[in-house]
Amino acid sequence: MSWSGLGLSVLLWVLLVQGLLMAVDEFYYHRSRGLGFWERWGHPLDTLSVLACFLVASFAPLELSTIGLYLLIALGSCVLVTKDEWVHTKECTAGEQWLHALLFVWHPVVLLSGLLLWVDRADVVAPQDPAAASVLGDLWSHLSIGSLPAQLVLYGQSVAIGLFLLYQINTYILLKRCRRPEKKKEPVSQETAPSEGSASGLT
Repeated sequence: MSWSGLGLSVLLWVLLVQGLLMAVDEFYYHRSRGLGFWERWGHPLDTLSVLACFLVASFAPLELSTIGLYLLIALGSCVLVTKDEWVHTKECTAGEQWLHALLFVWHPVVLLSGLLLWVDRADVVAPQDPAAASVLGDLWSHLSIGSLPAQLVLYGQSVAIGLFLLYQINTYILLKRCRRPEKKKEPVSQETAPSEGSASGLT
């Protein structure tokens, strides 16, 4: 297998593993316990931050300014996905929290993969800012996945993330499904206090 085929295979596996972990989290854990208001609005924001990164990588020219924009969004996304941990400590089982730990570790790897695919996509056209190539060093000249496959992967990943975002908005916000069941409050039993007359009779 050539380096180009190996490089594309590795990046594809990174994206596939992310999709598998997300599927288990979404269709098993979330549906098992339901989501509160904070998570039903927060999870689509997480997905939107990842989509923003891949849209930049899919369509923006490779320049120092756009690389900086990508890294800024990626950093914000890595921080944003941790916002629910105060909720997770109370609502999640140990298994779900372990899965979240895997997702936190894998999240920057996915965004790095998007950057590498962007570098290779831009190889088909000379960057408008030559300094961008020197910033990425040998990566620019040695990573040879193939511009067309890299571009197709970026487009495909952007479409997949976009569809997942629409699913989350429709399910969590519009249809208000997958909601956490409200805990029923048990009625407080009120014991009748003995009257003064009965109390005085017990001597």
